[in-house]
Amino acid sequence: GIQGVKSTTAATISPYVGQQVQTNGVVTAVLSNGFFIQTTADDGNPLTPEGIEVFTSSQPMVVVGNYVQVVGTVATFPAATASHTPATEIKSPTVTVLTASVPLPAPVTLDATMLTAAGGLYQLTPYEGMRVKIASMTAISGTNGSITAANEPSETATSTGYFYAVITGTARPFREPGIDIRDTPLTGAPANIAKFDDNPERILVDSILAGGTSLEIPTGAILPNVTGVLDFTFSSDSFYDPSRLIL
Repeated sequence: GIQGVKSTTAATISPYVGQQVQTNGVVTAVLSNGFFIQTTADDGNPLTPEGIEVFTSSQPMVVVGNYVQVVGTVATFPAATASHTPATEIKSPTVTVLTASVPLPAPVTLDATMLTAAGGLYQLTPYEGMRVKIASMTAISGTNGSITAANEPSETATSTGYFYAVITGTARPFREPGIDIRDTPLTGAPANIAKFDDNPERILVDSILAGGTSLEIPTGAILPNVTGVLDFTFSSDSFYDPSRLIL
């Protein structure tokens, strides 16, 4: 696959970065500046993702279910220097719709044994860009909102449509003591200083990025049968966000 063989314990960069590639796939999610495709032919290796984002920089002229051919350059985003879990994408693409509508690939089922508190940041990287399904998720935050100059006078936040969740059965995580593992080590720091693992069991769930209706939920809400596309393009270390599930 274009993304290469993923490690579940370390960052993996595609061996094709900088090269032009041609690939076919089914459009599984459409954003304002790109879209995701997934192959209909599984290569049999569970460590090679079957999906990838195609970055168009503007509204793409495709819809979910299109079967397309993409020619473009493989890139890493965010840069490997800015993210522990950088994503692979195809940029500057030429896109050809080959078939208007085909069935979507079946999602990979994720359960609580596949995303644990002790498993590290890279547990889900083999599924980057792919459709995944979770039987039940538990929200560990309410839906986020933002206050801008426009809504500040009324003291009313505008929903951003995203929240954090874990796979049901996983304990709600909290900020543990220590320096975050994504932070640059401090010069002259004492030996054996505590490190915070960044709670890899969290998933950022975005309900509106692909054009959906915002899910307005409180902390503790249970969401059954959640299906979406797993994304790592929002994984900049400055955000401290884990994998993102695009509904």
